[in-house]
Amino acid sequence: MSYPDDKGVEVAAETCDLTEIFVTHRSRLRRIALAIVQNAQGADDVLQDAYLKLLSAQTALVVHQPLAYCGQIVRNMARDLLRRQSFEAGLLGEEEEGQYAQAPDGQPELHAMRRQNLVILHKALNDVPTRTRIAYEMYIVRGMTQRDISKALAVSVGLVNALIAEASEVLHRHRHLMAWD
Repeated sequence: MSYPDDKGVEVAAETCDLTEIFVTHRSRLRRIALAIVQNAQGADDVLQDAYLKLLSAQTALVVHQPLAYCGQIVRNMARDLLRRQSFEAGLLGEEEEGQYAQAPDGQPELHAMRRQNLVILHKALNDVPTRTRIAYEMYIVRGMTQRDISKALAVSVGLVNALIAEASEVLHRHRHLMAWD
Protein backbone atom coordinates (compact mmCIF):
# COMPACT_ATOMS: atom_id res chain seq x y z
CA MET A 1 0.00 0.00 0.00
CA SER A 2 1.50 3.25 -1.04
CA TYR A 3 0.70 6.74 0.14
CA PRO A 4 0.70 9.68 -2.19
CA ASP A 5 3.43 11.44 -0.25
CA ASP A 6 5.88 8.49 -0.42
CA LYS A 7 6.89 9.23 -4.01
CA GLY A 8 7.60 12.88 -3.16
CA VAL A 9 9.84 11.84 -0.25
CA GLU A 10 11.80 9.44 -2.46
CA VAL A 11 12.30 12.11 -5.12
CA ALA A 12 13.33 14.64 -2.47
CA ALA A 13 15.72 12.09 -0.95
CA GLU A 14 17.28 11.31 -4.31
CA THR A 15 17.86 14.95 -5.13
CA CYS A 16 19.22 15.77 -1.65
CA ASP A 17 22.94 16.50 -1.72
CA LEU A 18 24.58 14.79 1.28
CA THR A 19 27.66 17.01 1.06
CA GLU A 20 25.46 20.09 1.30
CA ILE A 21 23.72 18.68 4.39
CA PHE A 22 27.10 17.76 5.85
CA VAL A 23 28.56 21.22 5.32
CA THR A 24 25.43 22.97 6.56
CA HIS A 25 25.30 20.95 9.78
CA ARG A 26 29.05 20.59 10.28
CA SER A 27 29.10 22.11 13.77
CA ARG A 28 26.35 19.74 14.95
CA LEU A 29 28.16 16.74 13.47
CA ARG A 30 31.43 17.90 15.05
CA ARG A 31 29.74 18.04 18.47
CA ILE A 32 28.60 14.43 17.95
CA ALA A 33 32.17 13.35 17.14
CA LEU A 34 33.64 15.42 19.98
CA ALA A 35 31.28 13.81 22.51
CA ILE A 36 32.59 10.38 21.51
CA VAL A 37 36.33 10.90 20.93
CA GLN A 38 36.80 13.59 23.63
CA ASN A 39 39.36 15.68 21.75
CA ALA A 40 39.11 18.34 19.07
CA GLN A 41 41.76 16.93 16.75
CA GLY A 42 40.15 13.50 16.81
CA ALA A 43 36.74 15.04 16.11
CA ASP A 44 38.15 16.91 13.11
CA ASP A 45 39.75 13.72 11.81
CA VAL A 46 36.43 11.91 12.15
CA LEU A 47 34.61 14.67 10.26
CA GLN A 48 37.12 14.56 7.45
CA ASP A 49 36.89 10.77 7.14
CA ALA A 50 33.08 10.89 7.30
CA TYR A 51 32.97 13.54 4.58
CA LEU A 52 35.18 11.46 2.31
CA LYS A 53 32.99 8.43 2.95
CA LEU A 54 29.89 10.44 2.07
CA LEU A 55 31.48 11.61 -1.17
CA SER A 56 32.15 8.05 -2.23
CA ALA A 57 28.75 6.70 -1.17
CA GLN A 58 26.58 9.58 -2.36
CA THR A 59 25.88 8.32 -5.89
CA ALA A 60 24.93 4.79 -4.82
CA LEU A 61 22.44 5.58 -2.02
CA VAL A 62 18.90 6.78 -1.66
CA VAL A 63 18.75 8.47 1.74
CA HIS A 64 15.40 9.35 3.30
CA GLN A 65 16.79 11.22 6.31
CA PRO A 66 20.08 12.76 5.21
CA LEU A 67 20.91 14.55 8.48
CA ALA A 68 20.33 11.39 10.53
CA TYR A 69 22.38 9.44 8.00
CA CYS A 70 25.27 11.92 8.27
CA GLY A 71 25.06 11.77 12.08
CA GLN A 72 25.19 7.97 12.02
CA ILE A 73 28.21 8.01 9.71
CA VAL A 74 29.99 10.41 12.10
CA ARG A 75 29.11 8.27 15.16
CA ASN A 76 30.33 5.10 13.47
CA MET A 77 33.56 6.73 12.32
CA ALA A 78 34.18 8.14 15.84
CA ARG A 79 33.68 4.72 17.43
CA ASP A 80 35.99 3.18 14.85
CA LEU A 81 38.64 5.76 15.72
CA LEU A 82 38.35 4.92 19.43
CA ARG A 83 38.62 1.18 18.72
CA ARG A 84 41.65 1.72 16.51
CA GLN A 85 43.34 3.95 19.11
CA SER A 86 42.64 1.42 21.85
CA PHE A 87 44.03 -1.41 19.73
CA GLU A 88 47.15 0.56 18.81
CA ALA A 89 47.73 1.59 22.42
CA GLY A 90 47.66 -2.08 23.39
CA LEU A 91 50.19 -2.94 20.71
CA LEU A 92 52.56 -0.04 20.95
CA GLY A 93 52.34 1.17 24.54
CA GLU A 94 53.21 4.66 25.60
CA GLU A 95 56.07 6.50 23.97
CA GLU A 96 57.83 6.98 27.31
CA GLU A 97 57.79 3.24 28.02
CA GLY A 98 60.28 2.47 25.28
CA GLN A 99 62.32 5.61 25.62
CA TYR A 100 64.74 4.18 28.18
CA ALA A 101 64.52 0.50 27.23
CA GLN A 102 67.66 -1.45 27.91
CA ALA A 103 69.53 -3.02 25.04
CA PRO A 104 69.59 -6.84 25.22
CA ASP A 105 73.23 -6.91 26.31
CA GLY A 106 73.20 -3.65 28.23
CA GLN A 107 74.05 -0.28 26.81
CA PRO A 108 76.40 -0.58 23.82
CA GLU A 109 78.60 2.28 25.03
CA LEU A 110 79.13 0.61 28.40
CA HIS A 111 79.85 -2.69 26.72
CA ALA A 112 82.53 -1.07 24.54
CA MET A 113 83.97 0.82 27.51
CA ARG A 114 84.22 -2.33 29.61
CA ARG A 115 85.83 -4.20 26.72
CA GLN A 116 88.39 -1.39 26.39
CA ASN A 117 89.10 -1.60 30.13
CA LEU A 118 89.70 -5.35 29.85
CA VAL A 119 92.22 -4.75 27.07
CA ILE A 120 94.06 -2.23 29.27
CA LEU A 121 94.05 -4.68 32.21
CA HIS A 122 95.30 -7.49 30.01
CA LYS A 123 98.19 -5.36 28.68
CA ALA A 124 99.06 -4.23 32.21
CA LEU A 125 99.09 -7.81 33.51
CA ASN A 126 101.33 -8.86 30.62
CA ASP A 127 103.93 -6.41 32.00
CA VAL A 128 104.26 -8.32 35.29
CA PRO A 129 106.16 -11.61 35.69
CA THR A 130 104.24 -14.75 34.76
CA ARG A 131 104.05 -16.12 38.32
CA THR A 132 102.65 -12.80 39.57
CA ARG A 133 100.03 -12.71 36.83
CA ILE A 134 98.99 -16.33 37.48
CA ALA A 135 98.69 -15.74 41.22
CA TYR A 136 96.60 -12.60 40.67
CA GLU A 137 94.29 -14.34 38.16
CA MET A 138 93.81 -17.28 40.52
CA TYR A 139 92.90 -14.92 43.33
CA ILE A 140 90.67 -12.46 41.42
CA VAL A 141 89.22 -14.44 38.51
CA ARG A 142 88.94 -17.92 40.00
CA GLY A 143 88.28 -16.73 43.55
CA MET A 144 90.86 -19.03 45.11
CA THR A 145 92.17 -18.40 48.61
CA GLN A 146 95.78 -17.42 49.13
CA ARG A 147 96.40 -20.73 50.93
CA ASP A 148 95.09 -22.70 47.87
CA ILE A 149 97.22 -20.57 45.54
CA SER A 150 100.31 -21.22 47.65
CA LYS A 151 99.70 -24.98 47.39
CA ALA A 152 99.08 -24.79 43.62
CA LEU A 153 102.24 -22.74 42.97
CA ALA A 154 104.29 -24.46 45.69
CA VAL A 155 105.23 -21.18 47.36
CA SER A 156 104.56 -19.64 50.75
CA VAL A 157 101.34 -17.80 51.61
CA GLY A 158 103.39 -14.66 52.30
CA LEU A 159 104.86 -14.79 48.78
CA VAL A 160 101.35 -15.20 47.31
CA ASN A 161 100.27 -12.14 49.25
CA ALA A 162 103.24 -10.17 47.89
CA LEU A 163 102.56 -11.33 44.29
CA ILE A 164 98.90 -10.25 44.50
CA ALA A 165 99.94 -6.88 45.97
CA GLU A 166 102.50 -6.39 43.17
CA ALA A 167 99.89 -7.10 40.46
CA SER A 168 97.39 -4.81 42.17
CA GLU A 169 99.96 -2.01 42.25
CA VAL A 170 100.67 -2.39 38.51
CA LEU A 171 96.95 -2.28 37.73
CA HIS A 172 96.52 0.74 39.98
CA ARG A 173 99.19 2.61 38.00
CA HIS A 174 97.20 1.94 34.81
CA ARG A 175 93.93 3.06 36.38
CA HIS A 176 94.10 6.53 34.79
CA LEU A 177 93.89 4.92 31.30
CA MET A 178 90.56 3.24 31.99
CA ALA A 179 87.12 4.68 31.38
CA TRP A 180 84.55 4.29 34.14
CA ASP A 181 80.80 3.90 33.75
